[in-house]
Amino acid sequence: MFAHFNTENQQLPVTDWLTERVVSLPVHTEMDEEQLAYITDAVLEFVNQ
Repeated sequence: MFAHFNTENQQLPVTDWLTERVVSLPVHTEMDEEQLAYITDAVLEFVNQ
């Protein structure tokens, strides 16, 4: 996606650190209860492995 920025040789230590620790969950105002339950169940299943 960012290939046109030619970032191949850039050092991004904070970004690299964050990618190991941050989880981005899908959230939007149109989300219904079924979608929320699916996401919640999947996250809990992963965490409890």
